[in-house]
Amino acid sequence: MIYFLLSIAFKTASPNSAGLSATIIPADRIASILSSAPPLPPATIAIDSVKEFSKDEYKVDIFKLESPVDSCELEGEISEETETAFRKLSEATNDKPWVVSSSGMGKDSFYKCLELAYKN
Repeated sequence: MIYFLLSIAFKTASPNSAGLSATIIPADRIASILSSAPPLPPATIAIDSVKEFSKDEYKVDIFKLESPVDSCELEGEISEETETAFRKLSEATNDKPWVVSSSGMGKDSFYKCLELAYKN
């Protein structure tokens, strides 16, 4: 029981070759480091992932991608930010073909998603 409680309070990092023993870092310190980083917008994460996997070393032939924006952004008037996200996603594919997954969005939102994907 005591070990279980200690494992919650501390995170152990085993060294590869730099030191002779394990380093123990308090969990609250780890949490403070991670919580201070601002979260990235979902579109940025998706686009950065596509940029990475479009490199020739991964040998990707075609991408199956979700919309780079939330489906609620595809309802009503399309914002410039939404159009920019689709353009950046298209550029990130490095001229590799890509198809769009509906990801469970509604018919009207998916239709706009397809239009934006085709346009770019």
